Amino acid sequence: MEQLKQKILLSVLICIVGVKAFAYDIEAKNEDGVTIYYNWINDKTELEVTYNYNGYSGNIVIPNSITYEDKSYNVTSIGYHAFYECKNLRCITIPSSVTSMNEAFYDCTYLSSVNINDIEAWCRISFAKSFYSNPLYYAHHLFLNGEEIKDLVIPNNVTSINDYVFNGCSELTSLTIPSSVTYIGANAFYGCMRLNTIFCLNPIPFYCAKKSTFGCRTDDLRDSYDIYNYATLHVPMGSKEGIFNCL
Repeated sequence: MEQLKQKILLSVLICIVGVKAFAYDIEAKNEDGVTIYYNWINDKTELEVTYNYNGYSGNIVIPNSITYEDKSYNVTSIGYHAFYECKNLRCITIPSSVTSMNEAFYDCTYLSSVNINDIEAWCRISFAKSFYSNPLYYAHHLFLNGEEIKDLVIPNNVTSINDYVFNGCSELTSLTIPSSVTYIGANAFYGCMRLNTIFCLNPIPFYCAKKSTFGCRTDDLRDSYDIYNYATLHVPMGSKEGIFNCL
């Protein structure tokens, strides 16, 4: 009898924990009719995409904002494990309103493309110091307004390129860093295996968080190696040594 009570209690606890783990505040359909689940953040002034118990699949377009009870709320975050193990997720569209992602795409191994509409906004996103926060870790292909980015030109008004921003974007072949950039975060271009040309337009050395900022990896072993064995660096006359040393 005592064992039966313990089993019943354990079952109740599992149910309670399960409900809590998969809880959400509101749900809303995007323009494609796909239901996305959200939690309130920042004193219920903004929304964060959260986990879907049944999983997200196919092509998911996250909206800039949603209207709830006749009021508009910006979607500014993609929460912890929001797309956890979504094996059927193929494409994700991230709006410019999103400013943070927290290990949201862990084990999304079949994700094949990421769509954005604003490079400047993308450079500002906080990826919680984790490879799995950025969908590019699996997708590798980044599209700007429907066109794949291979020759990346950072906009002139960008001052910082955050950690992990282009991590895994293996189709990049060239990169232009404007004179406005003063900081490049850790692993910002890690895994950009086809990056063979870098243009640095700032004669004053910018700061890189660590050597792995431009680290790369092989397809099989994912071993780090020095990108400057494979890429050509173009810098303003007289600034080569300073900029090279800061990368």
